[in-house]
Amino acid sequence: MYIKLVLLLFSLFAANPALARTYYFVGTSFPLILEKGPQGEVRGLGVDIVREIAHRLGHKIKIEIFPFKRALRMIETGRADAFIGPYKSEEREAFMIYTQSYFYQDPMAFYVRESNEFQWDGSLSLLTGKKIGLMRGWSYGTEFDQFRSQLNIFEVENIEASLKMLLFDRIELVASHPRATNRVIDQLDIRGQVKMILPPIIVNKGYFGFSRKRELDSFIDQFDSEFNKMVNSGEIQRMNQAYGLYYVTE
Repeated sequence: MYIKLVLLLFSLFAANPALARTYYFVGTSFPLILEKGPQGEVRGLGVDIVREIAHRLGHKIKIEIFPFKRALRMIETGRADAFIGPYKSEEREAFMIYTQSYFYQDPMAFYVRESNEFQWDGSLSLLTGKKIGLMRGWSYGTEFDQFRSQLNIFEVENIEASLKMLLFDRIELVASHPRATNRVIDQLDIRGQVKMILPPIIVNKGYFGFSRKRELDSFIDQFDSEFNKMVNSGEIQRMNQAYGLYYVTE
């Protein structure tokens, strides 16, 4: 009887290799989307969604945070299954399969010193000759990325470094998103010294991206199916609202 039971369990696992698998998700520290809490635990909107979908599918999830380029390289080389929260770009689509729907939206805007009277109306030609701070590895939309070779760009590692460069007049504009930038402004206690100017450069959308180097077709289909159910039911919108984030489906 015992042997029959063992053989039955073996046949069930052999017939469904995706059963109870552990999937490895990575990402970079992104306030409210993926970050570490006071006790070192990973948390954020992306974490909540991944864990909920994994629970529904009967899988386990491992999530780790790395510097942006390292995490991206792990997806490109197949050392991790999925990336939490990347924007879409043609370059990344060569090694990453995105979910059908996005799970958060990020307006990307310029920040200047409070005394700067630069008149920005969204025309990229107005940026010619300006010293602009960009985060290394970030995408600012196809139109901006194609125009950047004509600009005076200073790439920096993080938002804090770019804001300090702004305050010391080493650059004139910083391109970033309010979700993360507002937190850094408060940490540096410089509110009133810098300001955001509108319109936004672009409203980016964040997805889940899966490595093309891994055999994940079945899991991606299952993940996308559950994720789309959450989008269509309004659950993703409610989860965004709980984090104070803006989210509108197309």
